[in-house]
Amino acid sequence: MLDFSRNLTRSELADSLGVSRITLWRLERAGQIPAGLRVNPTRTEFTPAAQMVIADVLRQPVGA
Repeated sequence: MLDFSRNLTRSELADSLGVSRITLWRLERAGQIPAGLRVNPTRTEFTPAAQMVIADVLRQPVGA
């Protein structure tokens, strides 16, 4: 379940959406989802607004 009350790390977001963090990284790199906020060199966080967009993108059928 997503927690829209706080920023989530890439790993936390991936776990809650049932995908790998690499999948999120690839989608972000391809421009298909909003970019995360780089907190430090090893930590990227996603705002609640970005989480909602990413959840919607991942729920769409492939090829849509």
